Amino acid sequence: MANLHVREDLARTGRCANLHLPTGRTCLLPERHPGTCDFTEPREAGEALE
Repeated sequence: MANLHVREDLARTGRCANLHLPTGRTCLLPERHPGTCDFTEPREAGEALE
């Protein structure tokens, strides 16, 4: 999982965790989801870990 465009903390929870580097937005969909990513604000990604 050592990848700059994936948030490892979220990936460990079974999420896609693909990170949009220019904006810091993260995909919270399940890992290996069909279609394109649905990027959310960094605040929402942090809340998903709580």
